[in-house]
Amino acid sequence: MRAGRGKGRCSLFVLLSSWVIATCVPGDEVLACDIASSMRPLFFDGVPTHINAPLLAWITVSDLLESRIKNAKRGPFAKPSSFRGLASVDHVYRGSIDDKVIKIIAPQSSCDIPFAVGDSGIVGGTPRLAEDGMVELIAVVESFNDRLRRRKLKQ
Repeated sequence: MRAGRGKGRCSLFVLLSSWVIATCVPGDEVLACDIASSMRPLFFDGVPTHINAPLLAWITVSDLLESRIKNAKRGPFAKPSSFRGLASVDHVYRGSIDDKVIKIIAPQSSCDIPFAVGDSGIVGGTPRLAEDGMVELIAVVESFNDRLRRRKLKQ
């Protein structure tokens, strides 16, 4: 008799645990970055001298390609964002580029931060010619943790 009761409690525990996990973790948050310091923004906090990228430029995002739908929990004023977009080239620090508008292709892991229209800053990466004839920049990014380590090494 006891064995049957114990088995029933175990099944109830497994069922309740599954329900808690399923209801407390929304679908798009399951693969979220586990540590905030591992987050990786598109833009550098200054002109990076430590990366080996052929192009460093200040850009302003003007349009999104493959826009993401923002999660309702992030608020009604959250801007649509993407990892692919169009940007105007405002200033070139390293390399050369003749086009005034380029495509930006950012990494898309759970730790990468998507960008929005109007975002601007310094990006680095490798430019290439896309199938449609437009120049696209395959962006290089670094985590907040990597930035902190780099700053500590400079001091």
